[in-house]
Amino acid sequence: MAFLFFVDEKVLVVYFSGTGTTKGVAKKIKKATGGKIYQIKAADRYTSADLDYSNDNCRANVEQRNDSVRPKIKGRIKNIRKYDVIFLGYPIWWNKEPKVVKGRDLTGRSYKSIAKWAKKKMK
Repeated sequence: MAFLFFVDEKVLVVYFSGTGTTKGVAKKIKKATGGKIYQIKAADRYTSADLDYSNDNCRANVEQRNDSVRPKIKGRIKNIRKYDVIFLGYPIWWNKEPKVVKGRDLTGRSYKSIAKWAKKKMK
């Protein structure tokens, strides 16, 4: 069942998930709103070594230290302008959004951030 305040609005849930935790949250929001879902995928997929935050030289840490980095993404959302509300989900890396998410153009769109920071899966 959709939330009452989204009854007449077209909802899109867009998310990036490095480990799967944010994906689970995005699926719950999709179900609750009756919206569509779209996964942001890095053109160069993140491996577990890329996400080893204990290693200062892992890809995620290197990207987060460089403000100009914008990793390429696979695909594109078709007809993004047809959606009234966009939920944008992502994990928290270095207390901010991952560079693969940062700087994506949502001009003129109403969007809600779904920031996820957790070591364990949501129930």
